[in-house]
Amino acid sequence: MRLLPNGRLGIGTATPGGNLEASSLATTGYATRIRNMAPNLAAGSQTVFMQGRNTGTANQAEYRFEYEGNGSLLNAHAFGFSNIQPFVFFNANTRVGIGTNVPDEKLDVDRNIELSGGNREIHTEEAAPGASGASVKVRGSNHNNLGNFAVSGGDVILQGGSGYNFNQGRGGGHVTLRSGYNDLTTNDGRRNGGYIIFQTGGAASAINERARMLDNGNFGLGTTNPIARLQVDGGRVEFTAATDASGTEGSGVLEIANSLRIDGNEMITNNGTELFLQSDNNGDLVVDNNTMRVDASTNRVGVRTATPAQALDVAGIVRLDPETNNGTEAMPVATVDAQGDINSNGYIPGVRSGSSLDWGGFSITPANRGVINLPNPTNNYVVITQILVYTWCNDICFPIKVNFKRYFNQGHSFAYSRNNGPYTGSTANSITVPINTSRSNYSLTITLNGVTNDLTCSVAGVGNSLGLYVANGKTSVIRAF
Repeated sequence: MRLLPNGRLGIGTATPGGNLEASSLATTGYATRIRNMAPNLAAGSQTVFMQGRNTGTANQAEYRFEYEGNGSLLNAHAFGFSNIQPFVFFNANTRVGIGTNVPDEKLDVDRNIELSGGNREIHTEEAAPGASGASVKVRGSNHNNLGNFAVSGGDVILQGGSGYNFNQGRGGGHVTLRSGYNDLTTNDGRRNGGYIIFQTGGAASAINERARMLDNGNFGLGTTNPIARLQVDGGRVEFTAATDASGTEGSGVLEIANSLRIDGNEMITNNGTELFLQSDNNGDLVVDNNTMRVDASTNRVGVRTATPAQALDVAGIVRLDPETNNGTEAMPVATVDAQGDINSNGYIPGVRSGSSLDWGGFSITPANRGVINLPNPTNNYVVITQILVYTWCNDICFPIKVNFKRYFNQGHSFAYSRNNGPYTGSTANSITVPINTSRSNYSLTITLNGVTNDLTCSVAGVGNSLGLYVANGKTSVIRAF
């Protein structure tokens, strides 16, 4: 040991470079060793090494040994400043605390952490050769329940930085969720990138997956293998917006490819664009197991039939407004009854004046109210028709049947039958059929014009016009138009 005139002390050296210098020629083990021991140190006490300018506040750095007990894992190195409590601790439990002397993890920081110097990353160490990468988890703190059941877990908030933007710049910072990528490219159907998985905690410490985005961009709610850009399983989707769809892009609640918009009660395409409803069944549209079917191959519509035979084929009764259409003949073979139902006339139409319709090869024209035009007879041509007249009575009444026959070069004949009784014939130009409507007695007269081949129908007392009335589904000639 040597003390120089300049006040420097050397231990193991004759030329100390500092006020105190210890030097050793040893090559193994602890080559030099300085010990500052206090064998009688009590728990909660410290030994300290200080350096700095003076003992003023923050002017002196201090290195302390914090003693908490014999062999305690809380015994620690502590770093601080004069008159400032130590704030960095390395304890015997191999943990580091910054701002706390009882670190709970390898690194425990009391207050915020800032990464300086530009863009930075926090990640686990590089994997060993041939090994997979390690995971990293960020979570809020767990509860510390001491009999109080109203304690919650800590939150995790991901937030971009604030911006300062007035008509320039891009405002606040983004938050990006990004899964890992594959350095190579797989071609055997296995995934390349990682998934983004959304989970929620549940009862009894359960963890439940709620949504998942695959590396191909498909997003699933309630499914771990979505097969479309958006797939929702085991739940419902509701749009609460009240936007009214129109033919303009950007309107409506749900929009597909800037061409189809859907709102609460409409499906609308772009202005001037047709809307097609069809299924993969050769373009056919089927509603509720053939309640309605549009046959794309024949351009026919069927109601309650899968094989419509006409442009509109209804396997059942068609109903119209009964108040408006009561008694109206809907078509040559049907009549609207009091309930608004369209009923078959047995392919023998009723007679209605003032409207053009076919009647067994004849026609009633608007120009001749109550007139039925017959075609001119030709060689060996026979016209046979039957008029059924239902009187206003109960449902057990039989219709009055009026037969008309016209033969080439053999004249013509009329005959009628009531209540399925015998026919009463006539070879004159007309026949009069008595009609009892249970209210009044009328007579229907049918007259042939031998020159024009017209049949004129009239009811006595109501003029040369004939109307139809429907009661109990039966046609009665009692109303004039």
